[in-house]
Amino acid sequence: MEEYDTKGTKRTKTPDNDQRKKLKSENDFLSSMLRSVEQGNKFRSQNKTQNVIRKADKNYVQILVEEMMNIPIKENGSKSVSDSIMSPASDEETRFQHNPPSGTPDGHLKKLELEIRAGTTTVLPNGKTKFTPGILKPDWDAYYHALKQDKDMKCEYSTQLLYYFEVDNSSNVRINFDESLQKPLSSQMKERVSIDDLELSVVPYACRIALAKESDLPTPENLPEKHKLHRRTIRWSFASKREKNWKIDLTEVHTVIAGETDEKVTYELEFEFDEEVIKICKSSDEVQIKSIATKFWDFAIRFLNHLHKSGGDSHFDQFCKMTKVTEPDVISALREFVVEWIPGLQNDQSGDFPGSMPINLGRKHLSMIGSSKYFVSEKTDGVRAMMLVHPDYDDVILIDRRFDFYMVHYPGLKELYASTGPTLLDGELVMHVPTSKPMYLIFDLLALNGVLLGKELLHKRLEKIGTGVVGPYREAEAARKLPERPFTIMGKLFLDKTQIHKLNASVKTDSYGHRFYVDDRLRHHRTDGFIFTPDEPYRPKTVVNLFKWKYVDELSIDLKMSYNRANHTLHFSCVGERGIEKDYPILLKQDHHNRLLRYMSAQKESSCVVEVCYSAKESVWKFKCIRTDKNKANHIRTITNTMDVIKENLSVKELVSMFSSGQLTPQHQSHRMH
Repeated sequence: MEEYDTKGTKRTKTPDNDQRKKLKSENDFLSSMLRSVEQGNKFRSQNKTQNVIRKADKNYVQILVEEMMNIPIKENGSKSVSDSIMSPASDEETRFQHNPPSGTPDGHLKKLELEIRAGTTTVLPNGKTKFTPGILKPDWDAYYHALKQDKDMKCEYSTQLLYYFEVDNSSNVRINFDESLQKPLSSQMKERVSIDDLELSVVPYACRIALAKESDLPTPENLPEKHKLHRRTIRWSFASKREKNWKIDLTEVHTVIAGETDEKVTYELEFEFDEEVIKICKSSDEVQIKSIATKFWDFAIRFLNHLHKSGGDSHFDQFCKMTKVTEPDVISALREFVVEWIPGLQNDQSGDFPGSMPINLGRKHLSMIGSSKYFVSEKTDGVRAMMLVHPDYDDVILIDRRFDFYMVHYPGLKELYASTGPTLLDGELVMHVPTSKPMYLIFDLLALNGVLLGKELLHKRLEKIGTGVVGPYREAEAARKLPERPFTIMGKLFLDKTQIHKLNASVKTDSYGHRFYVDDRLRHHRTDGFIFTPDEPYRPKTVVNLFKWKYVDELSIDLKMSYNRANHTLHFSCVGERGIEKDYPILLKQDHHNRLLRYMSAQKESSCVVEVCYSAKESVWKFKCIRTDKNKANHIRTITNTMDVIKENLSVKELVSMFSSGQLTPQHQSHRMH
């Protein structure tokens, strides 16, 4: 995957009013192009104040061609934008007064922008339809990883801080502001020409086809006051190396309304077409238009299918290709084998995930950690996975939190780790940020080449990970004995608890509040806290002296979310005493609630596990992600414990102060497993 940094702007001319009329028809034309290739699909087209439902059973392309051929087109002339926003105003603070640079037309058109954006629609009391851009985070993630893994795609990365000033209902001015220099970098006006909203049957979202024109404006020396809102955008733009007529933008948007402090985060998906597509529409050549429409739809539908990934079987598919094991006999045999190799689980028939699980760290646990041998590691924000390399299977087997199994083709790994018997690892799949490639971070080892290690103390197991797993992997890598690597393998860094300040120093926070663990070129990934692990043998399932500490804004709970199709409502529950389902009603933030309703209405299943976090500031719960790797909600005791931890608000500064003084004993060596 190629990465590029994007800088610079372009300038073109502004169309006059007659061109504006034609452009609106061109937008209608593109809408019909999509209808013509999605045969049999119903859609909704927004036309001023009324919604019109049509079937794609007519040749709307031909109808619009005939209409467009009768529209007069003026090829010269340019509309000045200064009259609309640059004219003198009574309020001096909000005026955009300027003197255009010599030789630069006032309101010089940058480009015509034709785009398709995914989002949701709601019907207002007046009967009109409101379109809200954005998709659910799990869908956004699935789309991102699908694009990153496609060898045909190249990617550009960019960030901006934009201040918006409203001109009228269809126009606004956007100023790109540099925080470090504390001055504007550029200024543009964007005018909406036309919009068309569609409901597509193939994805659980609506889409808006919009045509707009962007005009460059002289950059003001200072940022004017009384802006409407500002948005921080983190954008990944993907373009096909073969199809040059469109690109896909995936954008994480942080919006703050003027006068407010709360930040709204949305995840947007849009297709943007180049000027060549507009020229083809303008040509009225039906053959060309149908050709470009068909190519685009064939291209788009490959990736639109990934919008269902968040309701799939596992989070693993965002990292690499794999095949789920579905044969009951094979699943039973694999589960029995794994259980037998984990200390304390022999003859367990529960079918639950056998890996060790930490509990939330509270103040009452600090004395236990301080008086015992403990290692500390960063808490990786990835997907939990045990990994089995077995002599009887050519592929590597990943095991998720549902205790399901997935085969991954990984040539060379069997020769490394299963020459004399099976190897069983415990770890986490995570994305390496600079390369956007998956890594498997090992944090424990239960068996290596047929030798059981789960009963060894932790420091012995960590040493064995370095010498018996990571070391041979690096040697095989250097000798080119691993021709295909769906993910790289490395060990997690464990330090003595008194060295927590060193781990904390490697946690970096970007301007958007995202935390990353960066200790060298090998490790650079998302993190959300710390893990305190005792120097003891491996223990299965919930371990009462294995602790996780998370930043308070990262603390969350997992609930079962059930959807009632009859009355279009959501119901939340957790696991109660004796395993009986227990109601756990929550007040979900309204826009999050609406999105989840729409998501569930498009799924075949009527329930799933969701991760939600509590905002004390707003006194509401917020949706975080769909837990496709889990099939059970948290137990009520876990939820109660989490709420207590939120109230305690144990900070990272307190942890560093308590454990890094060197006065706590006993101490032991640190272990780095490259």
